[in-house]
Amino acid sequence: MRTDDRKPTTRVFVVRLWKEDLTAGSEYRGTVRDVISNAHRGFRDWSDLVAFMVDRDEQKERDAKS
Repeated sequence: MRTDDRKPTTRVFVVRLWKEDLTAGSEYRGTVRDVISNAHRGFRDWSDLVAFMVDRDEQKERDAKS
């Protein structure tokens, strides 16, 4: 439960994911796009996907404080 009166913010992302066949097996790759700002990034690791999404959310908060 929130202790203040602010409503939680919502972010919208589009994620495209595909499986890439490699000589040594396969791996998942993808792209992610922030729908509002149109910022985007390719990724090979799930941690890169999460880092981008967290960064975009924190950027929105930084912009709101400016």
